Amino acid sequence: MSPLPDACAAITTWLPQAAALTHQPDTDGTSGHGKPGSRPPWNAAAASAALAARILDRWSLAICQLAAIDEAERWQKVSGAACPYCGHPMLRLSPRSGRVTCLRFGACWDGNGDHPQGQVDHSVGGEPMVAWADGLCQYAAMEAAT
Repeated sequence: MSPLPDACAAITTWLPQAAALTHQPDTDGTSGHGKPGSRPPWNAAAASAALAARILDRWSLAICQLAAIDEAERWQKVSGAACPYCGHPMLRLSPRSGRVTCLRFGACWDGNGDHPQGQVDHSVGGEPMVAWADGLCQYAAMEAAT
């Protein structure tokens, strides 16, 4: 029998508690020998435990993207078009859903101050376009790179 179900149940149980402790400085009862103020003002051990969820989520996504499973799309590079907000050629397309985004997370924002997210569509004249969440329409050939 696999230990995975028990491990998943334990993570599900304890992860919210670790996340709640993250903002509290670690009080493990030991005194550090480092410089005063060298410890982070949060609970580093709890923060590391909470990062485990991100790691597991990333691994789960990789499994879902396997060709034999095909439950999650792989983002594909968009050739021939730059992000209309930051100007960098870092657009990615999710071909089945038609979602488009820029890979410059934290450095690129749309007109609403959010990370750019758009949807592939066609104009009234039939031209391919991306309708961005803030209302901007970008007309360009949106071909996924192979």
